[in-house]
Amino acid sequence: MKTAIFTIVFLLAIGVHAQPATAPSNETLMKGQFTFDVPDGWKVDGKTSDDKLAKLSREHQQAAMAVNVNPQPQSLPDSAANSMSQHVIKMIRDHAAAGDFKLVEQPKAEKDDRFFMRIHHKFQRDTVVGDELQIYRLIGNDLITVAVTVFTDSSDEAKPIFEEAEKTLLSVKSAKAGAAAPHAAAKLKPATKPTVLSAARIAFNAPAGWDEDLSDNTTGMVAKYHDPNQPVNLIAINVTPLPPEAKKDAKARDVIVEQIVSGQQTSFNLEGANQVGSAETIKDNRFLKKTKQRYEKGDAKLLVTSRVKRVGDVIVNVALVALDPGANDVDRLADEVAVSVRSSGK
Repeated sequence: MKTAIFTIVFLLAIGVHAQPATAPSNETLMKGQFTFDVPDGWKVDGKTSDDKLAKLSREHQQAAMAVNVNPQPQSLPDSAANSMSQHVIKMIRDHAAAGDFKLVEQPKAEKDDRFFMRIHHKFQRDTVVGDELQIYRLIGNDLITVAVTVFTDSSDEAKPIFEEAEKTLLSVKSAKAGAAAPHAAAKLKPATKPTVLSAARIAFNAPAGWDEDLSDNTTGMVAKYHDPNQPVNLIAINVTPLPPEAKKDAKARDVIVEQIVSGQQTSFNLEGANQVGSAETIKDNRFLKKTKQRYEKGDAKLLVTSRVKRVGDVIVNVALVALDPGANDVDRLADEVAVSVRSSGK
């Protein structure tokens, strides 16, 4: 997490001497591999020599921002967010203990489903109070960070600047992904208009805007959804009904459910793709089982995941194949589809 250390130190060193602001514009990082929108009222003051970090300033309300790309050797799992957040929090506290600043509000991790991590704290250096937010987003194997410091002790003044920082991070796009939308833009259909499959005996909220292919059966594949912006991306729903004996005996049901879940495997026809590493089991209390496997085909990188849950007398497997970068965003969408699955009551 060298990025987090550098960003904290940078923002404190920038002081309150911001340059005159300019009109909104579009900027690049890593020689054009990434683009982001510079919000209205902000000015790009410069970039680091490796072109991974851009420094921005704002005169009214005085604030400083950094947008940073931190490439990772492999895509980070969602499960890493908690430990990484605690690491960043410890670093902030260590800086305070070393006398770099005084903590006015202790650093804390905040829940925000739009981002991989969100860390907030307030500090004082000499007579200057700074309210700082660090937010992180994954795009493929790259961890994108936006850190913003608003020089004020007023939370009301800091809030709109934090919102500008959030929009800046959500605007980051990878040239490899073209115009791929961030996770925040991928939504489910309203719960008031669920997709109901009578034969499969399930209902769920489908991904909004995705091409739908339904085949309402009592078993097997019952629904497929294709991403219109990236044809490779696919979410598929498979059902396995419990046998009659499982409905009569609770102990037998538990054994049968365990057998079905352990035997669940996700299989897509990924012609010419090579498996990378072994399948990984992801701990997620929302599901009976969640697995992840990565593949490569030429320069393309693919993520295959599945999550299994029991809905009444049916075992449901929601599987995904997605193209990196952006696969983690789509994986979260598949999670949301799976969480929404419930009994149709028929």
